Amino acid sequence: MSLLAQRKGPAAPLPRLEGKEVLVGPNPDAAKVKGVMFGGRKQFLNEVAGEDGFAAIVAKLTPRTASYTKTPLASSWCEFASLIELDRTTYETLKQKHPNILSR
Repeated sequence: MSLLAQRKGPAAPLPRLEGKEVLVGPNPDAAKVKGVMFGGRKQFLNEVAGEDGFAAIVAKLTPRTASYTKTPLASSWCEFASLIELDRTTYETLKQKHPNILSR
């Protein structure tokens, strides 16, 4: 069980998601993250949601993001927008059971 799940006292405030954040700048498509970010999220989601929960989240993703998530390659460069898509989908899928899922 995670330390956050064991925590006693009032729950932390729910994280805010405005819904339409975008990257700005001369070339927002240049924002990249290493594939290891998807590897960490895959491991975390399998631990928290189980294999079926992980598969349910992946099924809601675009093909590109689903590919990064199912088979993360630590050394590859991935679009930052895909990482945001995965985080948003994770939150929307698990917020009822884990309202502070993004703070973990």
